[in-house]
Amino acid sequence: MRTAVGVTYTETGTGPAVVFVHGLLVNANLWRKVVPEVAKAGVRCIAPNWPLGAHQLPMAPDADLTPPGVAKLIADFLTELDLTDVTIVANDTGGALTQILMANHPERIGRVVLTPCDAFEDFFPPPFDKLPKLARLPGAMWLGSRHRERRQQLHPRGGRGADRVRQAGPARPGRRRPHLCAPAVRTPGDNLA
Repeated sequence: MRTAVGVTYTETGTGPAVVFVHGLLVNANLWRKVVPEVAKAGVRCIAPNWPLGAHQLPMAPDADLTPPGVAKLIADFLTELDLTDVTIVANDTGGALTQILMANHPERIGRVVLTPCDAFEDFFPPPFDKLPKLARLPGAMWLGSRHRERRQQLHPRGGRGADRVRQAGPARPGRRRPHLCAPAVRTPGDNLA
């Protein structure tokens, strides 16, 4: 794991650069199946852990984590790695951040691929529109993640509506899927491996 502008990232492959931008409450593990396939095609894949709730490395207390601030962080990341004519692949809230990046800091961007993402009046979409204010309360995100984890323990088959935990694709007997939000539910001192 490497670090640039206070953001950890992985890098795979050689060739033209592609930088992946994930959404809220996930990390670069979101791209774990995509990166090897894209890298095989002769592309340098860079998958950062953006500070969107599941990052492992804390940001500086004065870091600007507003949407324009994170878009600026992405621009600074591209500058620090000296990336030009880069392709940005983004989804979810990362797509909205990439749109802000394109508007405010387009100089290093060559191409953009937006998968389903936040845009227009759905940025941040409900119920996530409350998260920016909640995230400013010390320990609130950790407490919320613990509540979600406990609810899953009490109701392993899921609850109703927003409380239902869904996994992509069919379940396979004997196989657990890695939880993309695992960094958010770890207790300080847990093994990060």
